[in-house]
Order: sequence, then C-alpha cells, then structure tokens
Amino acid sequence: MRVVSSDLRKHILKTYDHKHHELFHRAVANQLNVYNKALILDCHSFPDTPLKRAVHKIVPRPDFNIGTDAFHTPKKLIELAEAFFKERIFTLGVDYPFSGSIVPMAYYQKNKDVASIRLEINRKLYLKEETHLKSENYNKTKAVVQEFIQLLKGEL
Repeated sequence: MRVVSSDLRKHILKTYDHKHHELFHRAVANQLNVYNKALILDCHSFPDTPLKRAVHKIVPRPDFNIGTDAFHTPKKLIELAEAFFKERIFTLGVDYPFSGSIVPMAYYQKNKDVASIRLEINRKLYLKEETHLKSENYNKTKAVVQEFIQLLKGEL
C-alpha cells in the first residue's frame, strides 16, 4: 500500500501502536479487577464496494459484520448479534467480509474471562460514500449501534 522506512516504522510503533496497546491492556486489566470479566467491542466500518486490495470482493456486502474469535467470542454473543440485527431487518455477516476481534496479548487464548467481538458497519448505512458526508440515515444507524452496545453491556 505504501513503502515505510524502518525508521518511520519504529517511530509509528513507539509513538502510537505500543502506547495504544499498553492503554488497551490496562483497560482490560481494570475491567477484570473490577468485574472479574471484560467484554471488548472492537468497532470499525467498511465500504459497500470492496477496495482493490480487499480479500473478499463478493457483493452485495452485509449491512453489519461481526468478527469473532473461537476462544474469546462466546456463542451467546454471536447469537445475540444475529437476533438483534435480524429483528431490525439488517443483513449480518459473521466473519464476513472481515473476521477476528482484538484481545491484548497477555490474555489472548489464555483467559476466557476476556470476551471480544468486532462490530463492522457498512458505510452505506450512514455516509454518502462519494462525499464522505453523513447521510440522512446517520442518526438511525447511530441509534442502532448504541442499542447494540447497551445489549452487550447487559451481558457484562
């Protein structure tokens, strides 16, 4: 995608990546200390039309996608997501077009009390992709995502 020198790579890792992951680890550790469990909701968006470098180019793409991890995503969370989006007449990809969900390395495949699920939102739901401005459905999409977050919070 772009050429990155080893000096720039080191700078990016030191300035952004390592700091982000340290704060992320601390946040999960705090949740474990307070609640004896942690739920990570890893949020992203994706374009309705696959990018040239996209692995999965099949269209149409779903309205929402959840990414899962065999160790850290309980089946109950997948079932909750499937029911939630189906009830609201949205299409949902499970590990399609993107898979996986983030977990700090200290807990990865070691602690089942750390649950993780990724939520990907198709940009067609809230953006005018040609201008990157909010569409008329922005607030509706935002409300759906907030409702999903509240549902997951109830699982803590």
